Amino acid sequence: MVDYKFLYNRGKNFQQQYTHYKVLFIQIFFIIIYVVVLVVAYRNYCSELKDRKNEILNEYYRLIVNYTSNELNNFLYELHVNQDSSDISIKSENSNILCCYKQQCVKSNAFKFISTLEQYIPSFVYYKIDINKQMLHRNIKIDNYELEKSYNINKYNQVSIFISIDYKYWNILKKQNMKSLYITLSSSTVFLLLLIFFSGFCTRNIKNFYFLYFKNYFDLELKNTKAEYQKELIDKENKLMKKIWNFEYAQEKDIELNRLFSHKANKIALELYGNTESTIIPFNGNKDSTCSVILYHNCCDPETIHIKNIIEIFSKIFANTEENISLIFNSNDKSIKFVSREALYQVLYSVISCIIFILKEQSDIVKYEIKTNISNKHGMLDMTFEYNGFQISNEEDIFRFSNNFLEKKANPFLLSINQIFSILRANNFSCNISYNNMNFIKIFQNIHNNESDILSGNIIKFPNLHE
Repeated sequence: MVDYKFLYNRGKNFQQQYTHYKVLFIQIFFIIIYVVVLVVAYRNYCSELKDRKNEILNEYYRLIVNYTSNELNNFLYELHVNQDSSDISIKSENSNILCCYKQQCVKSNAFKFISTLEQYIPSFVYYKIDINKQMLHRNIKIDNYELEKSYNINKYNQVSIFISIDYKYWNILKKQNMKSLYITLSSSTVFLLLLIFFSGFCTRNIKNFYFLYFKNYFDLELKNTKAEYQKELIDKENKLMKKIWNFEYAQEKDIELNRLFSHKANKIALELYGNTESTIIPFNGNKDSTCSVILYHNCCDPETIHIKNIIEIFSKIFANTEENISLIFNSNDKSIKFVSREALYQVLYSVISCIIFILKEQSDIVKYEIKTNISNKHGMLDMTFEYNGFQISNEEDIFRFSNNFLEKKANPFLLSINQIFSILRANNFSCNISYNNMNFIKIFQNIHNNESDILSGNIIKFPNLHE
């Protein structure tokens, strides 16, 4: 027969032991923090003392150096010699400072020199001054100095200065700085005792509340997690179904541009042929191309197109195209000029769609970027399409991808890359393919050299409709 009372008491004892060790661990943790705080406070105290001592020593070193340098320069001034002269000698002789240049000498009483200096040096500062390793003066005899520095008057004369701080005065400064250390020590000790007391008190008295609170909390978290998981699963399923629908059937995002392109195509057909029956403009370019509607028609003044509108429209159209493909538009200009807004949209839409097709044929776990830069250089349109992926550095390769792309798209307003290059090159544009760590498609309008170039650039040849 199972002794439930024994099992209950055993479990209770285990829980009490676990609680005891947990409280002990917390208290040890607080003691470690307390020790770390004290060590850091003591190190800061020692560092502040060291900095204070160095500050005092360097302050009076600079004072002595400046005073000595000025006095010695006065000697040189009286001798009318340059400070860097090699024949200058400075030495201490019979309580005098003797400065000589060749056979000419200037002498000054060292007592006068020192008495003036003593007015600026407090009694707690011990110092010694040597000139060319000859002692000039010291205010007290000690064995070791805390700061020893030398100052070169020139290459042949040197002043050495030795400084220390009186031990009794330094002890007074140390006691003054000890106040902050005592405050830190006292407050840390009180805080440690309070933490140890409250850790034991809280652990013993709110244990039941603790378990009950977190049991309810985790039950609620589990419920919310299940609900969020179910919602995310439904969203993923809906997103997948929508993606399959867009892949298998017509994409709704093409409707707006198709309507715009179609309207422009009808308008061009009406202008060219004088009737509304011919709404399709033929193109005698690549024989493998499946696109038959080209909106580029250079028969009127260029249209001003705002860059902001381009970015808004195409960012919306290509939003969430693929999870691993991002599209970025860049431009430093507010507007550009092109034969028509619809024709520019068709070029941009076709090139970007073809690049996305090329990237989708590659790895689906690599992150890809398509950067489109549109600018207006010297009044001429300049477009650069930059994208990563495997290298495509010649027109033959990208034309092949472009034709494969159009074979899988039942969209009469999409142009192939070779169609775009052909119609733009015939109208004074340069179109290049290159690779430099990234793939580049660059389209830019050439600057007209003369009036005949401008006229020839406005001529577009169309095939005979009766052929």
